[in-house]
Amino acid sequence: MTSIYFIALIIHLLSAIFFVGYFLLEIFVLKALYSKISTEQKSILGQRKVKMIFISLFLLFGSGGIMATQYLGNGMGFFANTPQSILSLKIILSLILLALVLYWYFIVKILQRPLPLKKLMHPLSLILLLLIVILSKVMFYV
Repeated sequence: MTSIYFIALIIHLLSAIFFVGYFLLEIFVLKALYSKISTEQKSILGQRKVKMIFISLFLLFGSGGIMATQYLGNGMGFFANTPQSILSLKIILSLILLALVLYWYFIVKILQRPLPLKKLMHPLSLILLLLIVILSKVMFYV
């Protein structure tokens, strides 16, 4: 294991812990809190949320890309064996999650409109996150 891979692994793990933890906090704690705080406080929380989400996603995708080069591409293929197939599926699910975050950002922050599928965003994102985490662990045991 190269030192770059090890550094990417640590960054990836810490970013994943932060991203999943913040997402769970958003769903189970902040959602209930939003009805009890002012619009100004919501705005402050929202600004911080956007920064934290995008920083953690940037670190997750950057470090994940570095780690993926050890297992995919460069003549090794993407679906040549079970671990590669699982990793490729994990990447596809991660890209879907990224697309959801970018969709949310575009609709809510840029266009400043209400999110059409607001009630589905958090459950769908949580399902994707759980599948990604499970695939991350399963990948090395099959």
